[in-house]
Amino acid sequence: MHTIHVIGDSHVGMFFGERNHSSDPMIKTFDQFKVVDMAAGTMAGSTIYGLANEKSEIQAATKIKKIISNGIENVVMVLGEVDVRWHIRTHRAGRSLEEAVVEVIIRYEDFVRSEVAPKVSGKVILFGGIPYSQEYVKEICPTEKLSEYTNCFDNKIAEMTKRNGWHSIHVLDSLDLVDGHIKKDMLLDDVHLDCKKTQPLLMKKLDEIFGPIVLTGR
Repeated sequence: MHTIHVIGDSHVGMFFGERNHSSDPMIKTFDQFKVVDMAAGTMAGSTIYGLANEKSEIQAATKIKKIISNGIENVVMVLGEVDVRWHIRTHRAGRSLEEAVVEVIIRYEDFVRSEVAPKVSGKVILFGGIPYSQEYVKEICPTEKLSEYTNCFDNKIAEMTKRNGWHSIHVLDSLDLVDGHIKKDMLLDDVHLDCKKTQPLLMKKLDEIFGPIVLTGR
C-alpha cells in the first residue's frame, strides 16, 4: 500500500469526502492507497503567492515544511485555485495571461523543488486547475473568461511537472465541461467539487501514476 500525504488548500477535501475544516488529521484508505492530510482545516485559502510571503496569515510554507520535515513517501500538492481566481487576475497589470500565470508557476516550482521534493522518497504529484460553475464566474468576473486562466494554469503545471520528473493530476480533462465551466450538480458550492463524485476520478488518476496493484504471496 502506498502512503500519500495530501497537502494544500480546502480542495484536498476531494480525497476524503468532506471539506478539510476539521482540525484533526484526515486519513482515508483506498484499495492501494492510504491518503493522509496532516494539515486538515489549517490551510484552507492557502495560495502559491503565500508560499513566498513570510507574513502570510495562514503560514502555509511553515506548516508544509513541518509536516514533511522527517521525510514522506509520496505527496500530492493541491494549490493554485485561489491564485487563479484572484491573485493572477488582479496582479496581471497589463501583462499577457501566460506571463501572469508563469510568474505563479515559477514561485511554485522553486518551492517544491527546494523545500518539498528533497523530502519525498517516492512521487511528487501536483494538481492542475479546478473548474468553476458558470454562474459563479459571471458573479466574480463578468468581464473576463476565468476558464482561460484555469486552462493556462493547468497547462503550465503539466509543463512544470514534466521538466522536473514529477507527476500531475488534471481534472479538467476528465470532467464534463461546458465552455470551460462545470455543471452545478458536480459542485458542493461555488468552487469546490463534489467530493463523493470526484473520488473515483482521483483514484483512477492515482492508479495511472502508480500502476496496478501488485499482489504478493501464494
